[in-house]
Amino acid sequence: MDYIKIRRNSLEISDSSGKIAEAIMKTYFSTFITGFDEVVAHALKQRIKDVQIELLSDGLVIYKTNTSADVVKQLRFFNNTFVLLKQFPKLEKNPVNEMIRQAIRDSRIMPT
Repeated sequence: MDYIKIRRNSLEISDSSGKIAEAIMKTYFSTFITGFDEVVAHALKQRIKDVQIELLSDGLVIYKTNTSADVVKQLRFFNNTFVLLKQFPKLEKNPVNEMIRQAIRDSRIMPT
């Protein structure tokens, strides 16, 4: 039996042979006209079925999906869309230096 299971950060796909493929979901950061947050969230869920919205703010949404970047680029209700490489939830008094330090230590950004 084929199935698709969405986890927090990945998509797991299994076919009738039992083979499982797992894909890491890409995280995107998109901006839109302020005041349309609920409308944008609804439209995003309608157009991208596997979307997981992580943060919705006035004029900004952070979300994960396995959908191709070409599909994401075609979403006309966004002003700008970027792939989000890293979030920095807690920063010290000198945030720029701390972001650089964290990015250097992250092997996904700076391979060792």
